[in-house]
Amino acid sequence: METKAANNTVSQNTFEENGILLLNAGEGNKIFLNTNVSGVTLMGTAPTLTHWNSTAPVTYTYNGATHTGYLGNFWSDHTGADENNDGVIDTQYDLPDGLGTDYAPLTATHDAYTPPEPQTLYVDDDGGEGVYTTISDAVAASNPGDTVVVKDGAYTENVQVNKQLTIHTENGAVTVTAASPAKPVFNLAADGVTLEGFTVRGPCDWGGIEIVGFDDCIVRKNDVSGCYNGVHLGGDATGNTVEENYCHENNRRGLSLRDTVAGNLVFNNTCENNAEAEICIKDAAKGNTIWANAFLGPVEIKTANTYHSPDEVTYTYRGGEYTGYVGNYYTGYTGTDADKNGIGDTPLSFGTYKDEYPMMGEWQNGEIIPTVPMLATVAVTPAAAELEEKETVQFTAAGYDDTGEAMEDLVFTWTSSNTTVGKVNATGYFEALAGGTTTVTAESDGVQGTANVTVLALADLPKIRIVKYAEDGRTVVDETTVTVRWMKKNLDVYGGENGVELHFQGPVFPDEWNETHPGEPYDFWDAGETVNANPGKINEVVKGTSVRDLCDLVGGAEEGNEIKLSSKDGYKKGLPYSTFYNPPTRQGEAIIAWWNEDKGDVPAYGDGPRLFFMAPDGIFGNWDMHECLPEGCWHYFDKMPSVAGISVAMVDTIEIMPEPRKDWSLTLNGAIDEEMSRSYYEHGVECSDSIHRAEWTDDGGKTWSGLALWLLCGWVDDGQSHGAEAYRDDLADAGYTVILIDYGPDGIEGTADDRTVEFASADVKRNDDIILANEIDGLPLAEGDWPLKLVGDDVPAEKRLGSVDAIMLTGLPGNDEGMALTLHMGWNFVSVPRTLAPGNDTVAVFDSVDCAGHSIFGYDGTDGWEVLKTSAPVRPLDGIWIYSNTTETVALAFDSLKPTTAPTKALVPGWNAIGFSDVSPAPAKETLASVKDVWAILIGLDAEEQAYSSSIINGGTGAHADERDLNPGEGYWVFMRAGSTLAAISI
Repeated sequence: METKAANNTVSQNTFEENGILLLNAGEGNKIFLNTNVSGVTLMGTAPTLTHWNSTAPVTYTYNGATHTGYLGNFWSDHTGADENNDGVIDTQYDLPDGLGTDYAPLTATHDAYTPPEPQTLYVDDDGGEGVYTTISDAVAASNPGDTVVVKDGAYTENVQVNKQLTIHTENGAVTVTAASPAKPVFNLAADGVTLEGFTVRGPCDWGGIEIVGFDDCIVRKNDVSGCYNGVHLGGDATGNTVEENYCHENNRRGLSLRDTVAGNLVFNNTCENNAEAEICIKDAAKGNTIWANAFLGPVEIKTANTYHSPDEVTYTYRGGEYTGYVGNYYTGYTGTDADKNGIGDTPLSFGTYKDEYPMMGEWQNGEIIPTVPMLATVAVTPAAAELEEKETVQFTAAGYDDTGEAMEDLVFTWTSSNTTVGKVNATGYFEALAGGTTTVTAESDGVQGTANVTVLALADLPKIRIVKYAEDGRTVVDETTVTVRWMKKNLDVYGGENGVELHFQGPVFPDEWNETHPGEPYDFWDAGETVNANPGKINEVVKGTSVRDLCDLVGGAEEGNEIKLSSKDGYKKGLPYSTFYNPPTRQGEAIIAWWNEDKGDVPAYGDGPRLFFMAPDGIFGNWDMHECLPEGCWHYFDKMPSVAGISVAMVDTIEIMPEPRKDWSLTLNGAIDEEMSRSYYEHGVECSDSIHRAEWTDDGGKTWSGLALWLLCGWVDDGQSHGAEAYRDDLADAGYTVILIDYGPDGIEGTADDRTVEFASADVKRNDDIILANEIDGLPLAEGDWPLKLVGDDVPAEKRLGSVDAIMLTGLPGNDEGMALTLHMGWNFVSVPRTLAPGNDTVAVFDSVDCAGHSIFGYDGTDGWEVLKTSAPVRPLDGIWIYSNTTETVALAFDSLKPTTAPTKALVPGWNAIGFSDVSPAPAKETLASVKDVWAILIGLDAEEQAYSSSIINGGTGAHADERDLNPGEGYWVFMRAGSTLAAISI
């Protein structure tokens, strides 16, 4: 052993004819249980103290017997008696040169002395078989090398550990309180003791855990408070490890290294709130290593030791990995860490001594935990945003340190990567400017967080313009345009998560009525919603937004206002205030649907946005329309109510008008007479895709819109008012006069203030530049021109008649000489209005018609159906059934020698087939005046639709009124209560 080698243990070695050399050896070396030591040689100065036998009793087995005592070495030159057969010579062995004495020299080589098998002893304050109730009892009963396990509980004792033992808690929930303040709570008075996991409590005038003069002990993971010192190393204690202990609220210090302790490791302990110092190192305590500890208060360090890791170590700090020397953490350290590696830039000085690598935070499993948070991440909320042009959003930013904890009082700088798309102010308030994408960034102390923003261009989005007009109906009070997307985000959604099933009833066609209501009078209102209702004309599962909510965006509507919905194809529909703000229960909320089940949102939902009523039963029928809406708002299809026409599709504009438009009517006189209502006229203008709409822009830039005059002529130029063949080009070519009449201020036909203009039919023929306008720039005409004005490029200024009340066609060809009978493809129910000219008065008149192999039929009330031969006469008042394979026109020539008396026809009780007996329309009441007391029901056929028309009832009103016109050339069924004779109304 060479110079200054101290506190070493040399044991269980075999020397072959060799000895031990001590060359200026240090103090406190332990040399025992070695074999064949042939002597000891000293060179230099002899150490004051060398232990030549164990410093504590050892339990061992020798020659089959167990003994406890001190053991020395087997010396090759020393023999003697062993009276008690314990393997130890009864006489001591004195070493030369004052090197000391072996008080327990061995009788045999060291391998003859075997320790017992280590045992585990248990301690439980509740007792139990084989269990000790105190730690001290277990220590007393143990042998060196044993383990003592202490179960959860509270123990009051002072434990003297005088053997090499491992003592630890079972689960950590063990508190040991000093029974006497005059002793340490744990006194480790043997080498190699391990003490782990205890809560140690005073009051105690000593260290809670003391190691004075003993070596190689481990004190780990203990919590010590209320003692003089937490853990104390004194005397010449060497090679001990004190680690991961928590020493707090002790009367003097947390850790204490005094006297001549050396070569000890103090690692990763936490000391705080101790009365005098967190650690005290003084006297001659030197050569110890102290690192990775947290000293959360003052320290007293007065000797030279290593105050950092003995070697460079790899550790983590704020997410980064570093390698270097690591010292201790001190709350009193005020230095900086410019390179952010977790180690202070300057040492912490203790006066003469210093820690050159002070930590910037506590050590935890290879990581330095920063005490001053450092910004690691920035989160922007929302992290992504989809906006429309002109929309805004308030972004917020939050900063987090590397532990994930939020940091306060951060200042952020906000930027937008594309300021054309959107800009952000200093507070994170973002305004969308144009379609595109941009990244919003919040930055603080060099750390950034971002949010991705997509701005949708308004031009690309489905939207609705809402306008509120002043009392003049022209001045805009307020307006806004909102997208469907905006509605979904900002207004209540009607229809729930999955949508609501809604229906609009279509027209009730006679044949469908008869199929479902055999024997019942035809009722096109169908209050029971049994025909064309579910499914109806319109059947969809939808979600949408209240029209009322949309109107409120511009200040809302008021009682008496009209709300007009316009489609992008030009169709318009005005409805009263109550429809949207005080809807009848049977109607329900009026919504604009922007989603349906089949297609999803618009624009995939091609008919959306669309008007729906959320009727309680899901069906808004024709009778609902009758009961909920004023008559001027009723919608008809070919004179049959059809509420489906109210369901405006592809709505792009909602207008709040000061009041509903005044009703008016236009009188049409020609081959038939018609009274066209305002709503019917407007429906014609705005029908699907606005195919009938005509426009003219005047010199002032104003746009006039309405119907071309020729379309109105086609309404009454013969008996056919609808369909592609309604307008008769042949009649226009033959020539007649079109007269437009303003009844003047008195509104009475035929008075002196009437004004008229005339046009030749040839000039009007299919001319879209002669227009009868009902609107100017989308609004009703001004006083003086209202309701209709004749305009267009082909209308001279002097003929631009306003306030038009009637249109009359005069000089229509064939009124006296004959007429053209139009047959539609399919079955036709026809008649002749007057006696036909000889040679033209039999069924042969239909020879040019392609009947597709069908016979021509008549019907006799007594004999029933009759196939009519070519030679069969065709007479007024007869109803004839004929099938046409195409649309045909049959010329009828009237007898120039009119009969002297009106033709008659005998009618029998029940159903009879009759014809209409005039060249101009006349009410059913007048036509059947000769049988007025006995006829009950009359039904005609709409050949174009191949369906029966609504019935006319004797004395009926409304849709069944007997004042409805019958038309020339048409046949009818009449039901007679009794037999009678029908007389023609003209000859």
